[in-house]
Amino acid sequence: MRVSRMRLLFLLTIVVIGSLLAGAVVTATQVGPTPVTEENRAAQPEVQQGRVESVVGDDPDENGYNGPVVSTTANAPAAPSETSASVKPQDLLSAPGPDQQESPDSVAAGPEFSANFYYFFAAGSVFRPRDSSTGWDYQSVGCISARGGTDPFTLHLEIPNGSRIDYLRILYYDTSASNTSGYITTYNAQGSITDLIGATSTGNTGYGYIVSNYLGHVVNTESNAYVLNWIPGTAGSTMRLCGLRVAYRLP
Repeated sequence: MRVSRMRLLFLLTIVVIGSLLAGAVVTATQVGPTPVTEENRAAQPEVQQGRVESVVGDDPDENGYNGPVVSTTANAPAAPSETSASVKPQDLLSAPGPDQQESPDSVAAGPEFSANFYYFFAAGSVFRPRDSSTGWDYQSVGCISARGGTDPFTLHLEIPNGSRIDYLRILYYDTSASNTSGYITTYNAQGSITDLIGATSTGNTGYGYIVSNYLGHVVNTESNAYVLNWIPGTAGSTMRLCGLRVAYRLP
């Protein structure tokens, strides 16, 4: 009888110890990280890393740029007729001039202008069509598209007198077969207009931007009104203007 009780107590002790050991193993497994293997790698949650949209200083209209500068100031565009039906978007832009591999500092700053850029940046949603026959649709995130026509959209360029305009950047969304153009135009209210510089999109991969060639135009608001123009290229949501940005330096 006594032997049976001792055997029973021994068995109960073994069961209790075994339970305690199993709980400790489970606890350790829950606290520790799950090892990553080839079998469970796909099931692991991905860590969202920060993504750099663009490298600051890799474009000529950004501070810190050290690349070659292409100047087309000697090839100023001829003033187009606003009433001519034969005028095409590409005719309104500066024809590319010969590449001049100058030092960026020789045209970028100089003793008379600020070392850093200042910017006039307008979202596409603030532009309006020049002609009432062309409508527009808002496409979200500040972008618009043309509706019922492709007449230019315009916006007054508010820029300090005496400053120097160096670059124009067009930011767009394009999944169409056409290209879109942005340009800076001056009007003197006496029958004369001049397109100073332009930039045209390339490709159809969605969101993108294009920077114009170097301009180097000194602003004269006494004699000229400055306007930003956008030519859609095609109507519909596949071609959108998201913004135009002017890089200039102060005297």
